[in-house]
Parts: sequence; structure tokens; C-alpha cells
Amino acid sequence: MQPYAHLLLLPNYDPERKRCENRTWNMKHRGMLAVHAGKSRKYMFAHDDRKWPELAYGAVAGTVEVVDCVALEDFPKWAAKHPAYDLMDHKHVEGPYCIIVKNPIRFAQPVPYKGALGLWEWEAPCTE
Repeated sequence: MQPYAHLLLLPNYDPERKRCENRTWNMKHRGMLAVHAGKSRKYMFAHDDRKWPELAYGAVAGTVEVVDCVALEDFPKWAAKHPAYDLMDHKHVEGPYCIIVKNPIRFAQPVPYKGALGLWEWEAPCTE
């Protein structure tokens, strides 16, 4: 949901970028993953639409690369072994499972798409 899809797709240099997604389940997938922004505004605050007028809803907004999925109780040990990710004090590390992502790519035009819970197959449409 927004604004978290937006925060996941911010450029690497942006200090607001969300580098960890949280789930209640352990994810085995590694590699590229499409980021879908649902239609709900459940987590939006009144000022968020003015702050981010470009937010996509009900669309695949970009991709990230999934590096790992770590249980919150194992996170300090993981972070110590992977200091380059600089996640030990990252505000979005909440768990119970932390999905570590990198290499965000925001689509110039979000692709309208009905999402689903969990992971699901998505084929990017041809742009030719």
C-alpha cells in the first residue's frame, strides 16, 4: 500500500528510501520483484497526497531486487555480517520478517493491475 510502495522505489541516494519490507511470513523468493501499489489509502495521512502527488494506486509501480528475508530476532546478526546495507537502525526494520531489497527501479508510467495477497505472477506488458 502507499506510501510504502513509493518509499521502496525511491532512488538509492534518498535517505527516505525504504530498504526493508516487513511481512508476517518468511519469503523464499530472491531476485527481481515487481512492486504493486494497492488501491487502499489505509496508511496515508491527510498531507501525504500533497507531499507525493505522483503516487500510483492499483498499479505495478516498479521493481526491486530481493536480497534476503530475515526474521527480526536474527536481524542484528544479519546486519553485522552485511554492514554495507546499513540497516541496523533503519526505521522500517520492524518484522516479524524483514525482506531486504536493493536496486529500486521506478517505472516512468505505472502499469494498472489488480493485485493479490502474497506473491503472484506478473508479466510486464510489451512496450513495442
